Amino acid sequence: MAINTVCPVCGARISLEEVRISGQESRLIDTRRDLVVSRGAYLYTPFAICRNARIGGKISGVLWCESLCRVEFSGTAPVQIRAAEFLVPAGTVFRCPFPVQAENFTVRG
Repeated sequence: MAINTVCPVCGARISLEEVRISGQESRLIDTRRDLVVSRGAYLYTPFAICRNARIGGKISGVLWCESLCRVEFSGTAPVQIRAAEFLVPAGTVFRCPFPVQAENFTVRG
């Protein structure tokens, strides 16, 4: 089974694997699977695209989710988020200095 592919239009590499961030990382992410930023982790990404994101740690940069973005991180994150669905669960206090773009919002925090 392939773990990555190439965009036929622009030639960019696209990952077909889930991406897990458990420490401090700074990189571009382009996956058609899920992005998970674990609690206590930090991701700086000039641009990240994924199917679903579960953000338990700090993130900054630009994040585009094709489906769900679930933020479980309490605090302020300088990240631009665009997703089909945006979810903040109960008990989470999330602040973002940029407008979040989403078709559906669920904020329980």
